[in-house]
Amino acid sequence: MKYLLIENNLSIRRIDIAGIQCIIFRDGQLAVQMIDGEKLLHCATLNELHNQLPDTFVKVNRNVIINIDCVVSIQKQLRIVTLYNGQEFSVSRRKMSVLITTFSQFLKDINRNVE
Repeated sequence: MKYLLIENNLSIRRIDIAGIQCIIFRDGQLAVQMIDGEKLLHCATLNELHNQLPDTFVKVNRNVIINIDCVVSIQKQLRIVTLYNGQEFSVSRRKMSVLITTFSQFLKDINRNVE
């Protein structure tokens, strides 16, 4: 298990990286959204946090990083990625090919481990 320290003005918390669904920068705040629905505020930039995460986390636009393990679908023409909880995010043109490649590789790795 890999962990990440989430720090804000009130606390420092250790979280399991695999439990992160997405990270959103909105209104000057960085929110780490966990798979269980919990949202944690973090004092860092999106790029600083992205650099601490494994390759299964993809920056889909300038404000959002997603955990590829939480992706349900990618709508290529509309450039929208949908997560398990129904949340949808727009994908920038430049990030679409990275997202598709990472998602395809992730699915191949899972299927290889099942066999």
